[in-house]
Amino acid sequence: MEGEARSLNTKMSLLLGISARRRARLRKEVLLAGGDWPYDPPRGVMRNKRKGRKCDRIAAEKRANTAEFMKKMPEMLLNYKICWDHHLFALGLPNFIPFKQA
Repeated sequence: MEGEARSLNTKMSLLLGISARRRARLRKEVLLAGGDWPYDPPRGVMRNKRKGRKCDRIAAEKRANTAEFMKKMPEMLLNYKICWDHHLFALGLPNFIPFKQA
């Protein structure tokens, strides 16, 4: 499709015998006067590709996950301490008193 549109522009400039710069100026004048310029190539499909760097996007996701885990951290630490204390108590360490929850 793009090749056909380019060939239209090329054919027009060859038929009229004008340069690309003069053709662009003529196009601009026609469009400013409210006319239609049928020689424009058809517009392509819009790209859906994300802009920016992938590492920046991944870093933002990691920061969000870290913030979410930090909210759960006190409860996780308490569970860890309780489990670890029970483990040490089960080993039969001398003079060990398990952690008591307040």
